[in-house]
Amino acid sequence: MTDSADVQWTRVCGSDELAVGDRREVQLDNGQLVLVVRTQEFLRACPADCPHQETPLLDEAIIDGNILTCPTHYWQWDLSDGDPLEGAEVRLPLYRVREEAGEIFVGNVEKS
Repeated sequence: MTDSADVQWTRVCGSDELAVGDRREVQLDNGQLVLVVRTQEFLRACPADCPHQETPLLDEAIIDGNILTCPTHYWQWDLSDGDPLEGAEVRLPLYRVREEAGEIFVGNVEKS
């Protein structure tokens, strides 16, 4: 487990700029592209491309509640924990997200 002092945080946007159901692609300070999603229950960040065949998820992914579906081969993941669902053969990495003082930040390390 990575100590929180080792996490580098990148500001994504203001809290009011990402409504429920919205998503945004952001480049972390280390150059990595991530997709930030606000569901009814939480904020999540995952790789911007599908881990299967690198389909961009910003415009093409289907998000229904807490389920993210890649449209290429319909792999699905539970955004609450990254666990694979229908068809997916690998876990979806999730990154640390924090929301404070009206701002959303994503960490450069996977959530444990």
